[in-house]
Amino acid sequence: MKTYRDIFPEDLRKKLPRAFDVVGDICIIKLPEELSPLRRDIGGAILKAYKHIKVVCVDKGVKGEQRVRDVEVIAGEKRTETEHRENGCIYKLDIAQVYFSPRLSSERARIASLVDKREIVWDMFCGAGPFTIPIAKRADRVCASDINEKAIECLKENMKRNRVSNISVFCGNARDAFEGYEFDRIVMNLPHSSTDFLDCAFDKCRKGIIHLYKICNDPTAVSEIIAEKANVAGKEIEGIEVKELHGYSVTEKLFCFDIVLK
Repeated sequence: MKTYRDIFPEDLRKKLPRAFDVVGDICIIKLPEELSPLRRDIGGAILKAYKHIKVVCVDKGVKGEQRVRDVEVIAGEKRTETEHRENGCIYKLDIAQVYFSPRLSSERARIASLVDKREIVWDMFCGAGPFTIPIAKRADRVCASDINEKAIECLKENMKRNRVSNISVFCGNARDAFEGYEFDRIVMNLPHSSTDFLDCAFDKCRKGIIHLYKICNDPTAVSEIIAEKANVAGKEIEGIEVKELHGYSVTEKLFCFDIVLK
């Protein structure tokens, strides 16, 4: 058996997802509605095919202001908490309470590699800390904020696990965070509404870099929005580098916009 799909008849095999996310020992899979009656059989097949997976969950979408996955355990152990290892760091989190995407592993490593030891960095929507902690290992200081209390609890636990202490933490709306601070670099990983917070980022960023993540079908239009908001804020942009990261839907993809300020 090469994949979990090999267990099923050929006509059904064609409808099964070819890929899924793995966070720690938890598999997170999206299933079309027509396959929902078979979800427990599918979950069992995944457990049988991949011995390192102990829990299988169906992802029913990211919901609410705190951008948390709505998940259902369909096979394996009855839990949604796990420990995930990435880029030399360890993260404890509950996928039903804190959003985490393993697909951004390489991107998180890229951002951390760009950070200078003299920088003060703000991770505006920090979650459990997958950007925050590797950056903290390189920067002078990192500020991290999130509106999700459970995410902040996870971040504090993960700070201990990874032995980093140069992180200031704020729980609440990013607009209310770190009043009076100025930053050399800001990470904005809130893909559905990050551009709504650009005025706040421009207000607190020195001549530095903003890494803005956005799900869209037209990155040129997003670049134009960024330029317009920079103009309103009285900021001059030296350049915007756009990177396509991965697909999100049939028509949309996730992009990173590296915004360099003069």
